Amino acid sequence: MVLHEAHGAFVVVVFVLFIAFLLAYILLDGFAGFFPSGEREAAVDVFGHAIGIGFVVLELHFDEVSFRDAGLVGFILVVELGVDLPVMIGEFHFGALDTGLSATGLEGVLTQKDRGKAYRYYCERVAAHPNGVGCHYFQCYDQFVLGRFDGENYNIGLFDICSRPYQDMASYVKQCSEAMYEIADGTKVPTDEKAESIPMIAY
Repeated sequence: MVLHEAHGAFVVVVFVLFIAFLLAYILLDGFAGFFPSGEREAAVDVFGHAIGIGFVVLELHFDEVSFRDAGLVGFILVVELGVDLPVMIGEFHFGALDTGLSATGLEGVLTQKDRGKAYRYYCERVAAHPNGVGCHYFQCYDQFVLGRFDGENYNIGLFDICSRPYQDMASYVKQCSEAMYEIADGTKVPTDEKAESIPMIAY
């Protein structure tokens, strides 16, 4: 009986969160200029409440929450909704267009240096939050210029396809790694340096 109830709650949560995150992401990023600002803000508010309902159900039935999140939006929503569960981010990335690849992935920034800034800002915010368990950067290498099986050819790697590191990004990864434990235990504050965002190009 308990397992049946938990399964039902899980299905409801997954459905609500999937629809809410999908629609909120489209409104926040994919079609940012399509809606008049008042309508867009009202719609995002509605979807925010739907996400909130999903997380309330999560807190009633589960011990932790983990999700894929390509950018900072998902973690910010979790924090702002006051979810009191351990949070693990299973995937996030930032891409730029200054290396020859024609797509940014799901979170676009201006340059490789901005990718590093975004990485550091994101990871340090997760580490600083009392419920932040960790986050996993996707992925180690860029995708091929001709695309993988579904056409993705994103500049999201720590290395290019010739195994050369992106030095600007690597320097920020190093700074972040050196400060991570101090940020997590509260003896150091996370960086305030933000990246310059651009519209995403993704498939």
